[in-house]
Amino acid sequence: MTKITATTRSKQSSLRRQLLAGACAVAATTLVAGCAASSGSAGEASGEADLHSVQMVIPSRDVNAFFFTLSCDIQAKAPDAGLDVQMVDVKNEDYGVEGFTTALEQAQAKSPEAILTDVPDPTAMDATLQEIRDNGMKLVTYNAVIDDESIPNGQVTTDTYETGVLAAEKMAELTGGAGKMLVIDFGAGNLTTNTRAQGFIETVEKEYPDMELLPTQFDNADPSKTAQIINATLAANPDLAGIWFTYNGGAINGLPSVKDATEPGQIKIISSDADPALVEFLKDGYIQALLPQNAPAIVDALIDRTVSALNDEKIDPVTLRIPPVVVTQDNVDDPEIAAALYKTSC
Repeated sequence: MTKITATTRSKQSSLRRQLLAGACAVAATTLVAGCAASSGSAGEASGEADLHSVQMVIPSRDVNAFFFTLSCDIQAKAPDAGLDVQMVDVKNEDYGVEGFTTALEQAQAKSPEAILTDVPDPTAMDATLQEIRDNGMKLVTYNAVIDDESIPNGQVTTDTYETGVLAAEKMAELTGGAGKMLVIDFGAGNLTTNTRAQGFIETVEKEYPDMELLPTQFDNADPSKTAQIINATLAANPDLAGIWFTYNGGAINGLPSVKDATEPGQIKIISSDADPALVEFLKDGYIQALLPQNAPAIVDALIDRTVSALNDEKIDPVTLRIPPVVVTQDNVDDPEIAAALYKTSC
């Protein structure tokens, strides 16, 4: 396959326009109207033909600002890289192997040259993903990734364990390395959030003996469950020193209960992600740090790896792990930091 470059696309489009103009000039006396119409159609067609078709299977973007941000950014940047990226949505309630299998079948039915997809399990999707490769399509996974690196052309993810480590280190800085700590996670079996919890817990256990870990709580993105966890924990532990929310929904659902029961900064709170609501909690002093995924860097890496795969270039390493961004009150307005905050509109 010819390498995809802006120069190549420009030359191809120019040549097509020149050929069409010459043909119309020859037939000017009889086909003026037809040539005018054909010129416009051919121009539109050539623009589409220059772009390589890509289907992106994406979950929960109607309720999850991170995935919404990814979809905005990649559709804005992809055309300049020669890619036409179209979305295939997995509804929040369908997140799981069955939901992704259905979405990937829909994506394959479009016969794209490449498919980009999140994965809900590191091994359970292997057969479905291998089928994509066997059918001649390129495959790049993102967000959660699979264990078998021989299947995808490339993978892009945030270093989720390191996110938990950074959260523990920041929490120790905020609390003086002492006090009771609560981890609120999404649910058992969610690789991304569970690994964030693991990084936090193992770092505390290894490095900060004066930080006491309360039992990890799972809220399954249920606002009433999150409120119940917060209220019960504060009733039993009025001296609670810190909370680590492993995902955005937990923090968004839990912060109202924290606000009702405490003063800003009384409990040190760190959350993954950087939804607009979480940024407001940060600025109001109820959250001390946010650790969002670096959406701009992830999108750039996804595009680069997709183009490399389409050019049959070897991608090394197969799996790229991008560190999170650390957002505090002191740096939230810095341009580089602000670029990594999540969006709710494109």
